Amino acid sequence: MAKRTVITLILLAVSLAAFAEEKQSLPRIDGARILMIIARRDFRDEELFQPCQIFLTQGARVRVASSSMKEAQGMLGGKFKPEMLIADAKPDKFDAIIFVGGVGVKYTGTPVQIDGMIITANGPKAAGAFAFAVVKALAESKKPKGSDNKDRKHQQERSD
Repeated sequence: MAKRTVITLILLAVSLAAFAEEKQSLPRIDGARILMIIARRDFRDEELFQPCQIFLTQGARVRVASSSMKEAQGMLGGKFKPEMLIADAKPDKFDAIIFVGGVGVKYTGTPVQIDGMIITANGPKAAGAFAFAVVKALAESKKPKGSDNKDRKHQQERSD
């Protein structure tokens, strides 16, 4: 089990290093609220941990939900204790909802596919590119639900 955890951490470190240059050009998404939904068992570790780290680094608030409040375990041995049940999640309180492991879609051959408000990725190798696409889409969208007009007004006053 420890070997899997080490492998997961190495994969995460290598993946983050590979995207370091592009990451520097990512916009901030301060206040954006992101819900990540994971399976109780065998979620893809890299599809949870890598995007989650990128979202947090860019200023988002991330919550993780599952079908149980018990500690979930990924395919590579990574563990995460969900913060809420899927049944208790209120979609209108989030700017983005991420299904770790994805849902069935038509394969297009590209690592990341964007169709309006739906962003999909082609497996664990595309986890970083997927996270970058979500960050960019949130930055381009209107005001995140997690921020308020007072914060925006304060930011405008500071920039004047």
